[in-house]
Parts: sequence; C-alpha cells; structure tokens
Amino acid sequence: MKKTLSFVLALLMILSVTAYASEEEFTPEPGAHWEEVSSGVKVWKNSIGSKWVHAWIEIRNTGTEPLYLSSASMDLEDAAGDFAQTLKSVNPFPQILMPGEVGVYDECTLADDDLPMKDLTVTSRLDVEPAKRSCIRYDVSSLKIKTDKYKQTKATGRVENGTDETADGMIYVAVLCYNKKGAYLGTLWTIVTDDIPAGDRQGFETMGADFEVKAEDVASTVAYAYPYQFQF
Repeated sequence: MKKTLSFVLALLMILSVTAYASEEEFTPEPGAHWEEVSSGVKVWKNSIGSKWVHAWIEIRNTGTEPLYLSSASMDLEDAAGDFAQTLKSVNPFPQILMPGEVGVYDECTLADDDLPMKDLTVTSRLDVEPAKRSCIRYDVSSLKIKTDKYKQTKATGRVENGTDETADGMIYVAVLCYNKKGAYLGTLWTIVTDDIPAGDRQGFETMGADFEVKAEDVASTVAYAYPYQFQF
C-alpha cells in the first residue's frame, strides 16, 4: 500500500512539474511585447499581364498589454539584400491586438516593372505601441469562403453586435486565411458602413481576393470585426 501511494505521489509530482513547464513556455512577457510569426513576398502576373506583389508580416502579441497597430510601410529586398520596392500605408488587421492574438500587416499592389519575380524578402518599419483605446470587437458568424460567379475568392457572413451600444459605420471585417499546414495566405476584408443597433446583426461580403488564392486552399480562418479607431 505504501509503495502504491509513493508511486502515485511521485507520478503527481512529475505531472505537476510537466504542467508547470508547459505553462512557463506560454507565459506572456509582462508589458507591451510582440514577435514576428511569419513574413513573405509573392510576385505574379495576372491574366492581362500586369505584375502584382503581395507582402505581409504576421505578428503575435506576446505581452500582457493590448497593442495598437498603426499603418506602416515595408521595404522589399532582393536576394542580394538590395532595396527593390517600398510599400507604403500598409494596413494592419486588426487595429488592436490583445495578448496572445495574431494579427498581420498585409499589402497587395501593382509591382514595379523591375521588381524580381522571386527570392524577395520583406523588412519592416512597423508602428506598434501600447493601446490607449479600448478593444471593441463584434462577433462574426455564418462565415464562408467561396468563389463568386466572376471566379473571385470572397468571405461572407454576419457581423453581430453583442454590445450595449450601436455600432456606427466604418466597421472593419478582416478574415485572415491559412492553408492546411497553418501557413498564412492573405486577408479577405471589407468595411461595413451601415449602423448596427445593439443586439442586431448585419451581413457582409468581402472584396474579392487581390492575392493569389483559391477558396479550396483555405483550411482555417481567424476573423476580426471592429470599429475603426484613431490613436494619437
């Protein structure tokens, strides 16, 4: 009996140490901190021969404080590390990133004529600081990724206002898309301009993807709906 009890106690000690170690690994750093999760650049030509570039930097809030993400710029570099192109006023999704959440700076635009087609990297000048504004979020329901009659990949769904106040216009909806391996593909987004009374809901349809993606390539999503907020 004593041997059995000793074994059980030893096992519990091992499990408690293992659990503690696991918690330590994911413990956020006190204060405002973030880390880069992934980044990438893709260049391609569309059906009419126009050259496009899609660049992103995915970040995680690793601290204990909410972060405010202002629009920023990113530089593209070629394989030799030389400057290739600047992307200005890059949108963040979402604006306020809570501890543990993942957001992204994402831009898709026409590429310079001399931009290389491959072996590009992106460097950041991201504007991330402690949030002075409250994080306001709305639920996203009935989310679907689909292909419309023009063969564009879009996200559709509903924004649900579960707050006690009317959601005034300029509600951003951002759907971060990932493939089956968990790699970031791009963000489908739109702006809902109608007011949504407290307790009500409003349907949405994002703009067609301006990056290369098929609906069947999207295995998982992270959706954010929030009012546009300035921070000075």
